Amino acid sequence: MKELDLLVERYFSPQLDATGILRLVEQVMEEVSFSAFNFPYEGNEKIRGAGSRTQYASVQDEKYPVSVETLFLVPDSESIVLALGSEVEFLKPWKLFKGEELGVEGRGRKSTFAAAKFGDTEGYVNIRHVEKPPGNTQNRVSEGSSAQDLVYDKIEEIGVFSGLQVNKISSARAGSTKPDIVIDYGGDVIQIEVKNTKTDKGFITLFDKSMRRGQSDSDVVKHVMDAYAGSVDGLPSPFTFENMIDYYKAKVDKRYGYCSDGFPVPKSGKIPNISFSSIGEEALAKLRNEMVEHFKHSEDNYFAVYSASTGNVKIYHTGLGANVMKMPEIPKIVNAFLGSYGGCSSGATRVGFKIRFDY
Repeated sequence: MKELDLLVERYFSPQLDATGILRLVEQVMEEVSFSAFNFPYEGNEKIRGAGSRTQYASVQDEKYPVSVETLFLVPDSESIVLALGSEVEFLKPWKLFKGEELGVEGRGRKSTFAAAKFGDTEGYVNIRHVEKPPGNTQNRVSEGSSAQDLVYDKIEEIGVFSGLQVNKISSARAGSTKPDIVIDYGGDVIQIEVKNTKTDKGFITLFDKSMRRGQSDSDVVKHVMDAYAGSVDGLPSPFTFENMIDYYKAKVDKRYGYCSDGFPVPKSGKIPNISFSSIGEEALAKLRNEMVEHFKHSEDNYFAVYSASTGNVKIYHTGLGANVMKMPEIPKIVNAFLGSYGGCSSGATRVGFKIRFDY
């Protein structure tokens, strides 16, 4: 993390006193998490800096992950512990509160909270514990290049350094079922799956799909379901996405279902928020194995991750074919969760699955 490297470098600089270090810490935090700056000025006039920067909080129907395990304060009920990566949506009119106004004691009294929604539950979250978008960074993506272009540039650079001729054979547009990039790498044809992440160590969206009742699972969804079913006893077989919905609807909460199911399912649909990390190391290991199998079935030789905030590209060998670029294998997965987000789209429920590597 470049900001952390900068912080350490400056910390040991004799030019900064204690006040300077505090200001530097605040600056770093403002770069990676929400602050009052990212909330509207209206209604927050007494909060210093409110409305002075891009107001991401007021973007409706947008969800943001929490960057640390944190408490979600629920009025007249027990607080909920949000796991790292859980997503919240800030609620209109985007008013800010100090912890003491919400009955928070101890160090959190002076922290800044905002009304938010987690799933169907409304409450309050510490805005410093929520990861904000990278903003309008001046990288080549904002200038019109796609992530595929930047990954290709990186591979070309690696090839040139090794004295090889590198040529792009094809690349796919967003939403296409074709391979993301196919490259002639010094005479070897290699195929690369490309994904984006907000930060170098952030969550990677493995899939983002519109799911409908009666729809067959795609290959990647099937592998995720297989990894989950192989880690939890007593689940129905075959354990498809639809079977998962109906199982938990019958056993846990009758509100689970597709957005097309009707009452008592919410209009946007509701699925169990499945966290692989809460099951244990074995589940995460099985998920990694299923992920590798998915890449092999798709004939992807490499998996590339592009970071929007830094422009960095990381490339991993899937195990399919010779490792001609001599890249590391896909890392261990340390966190992964499945959840729904957004509204009903043409009768389909929006579902996303995110993972975080052990970088």
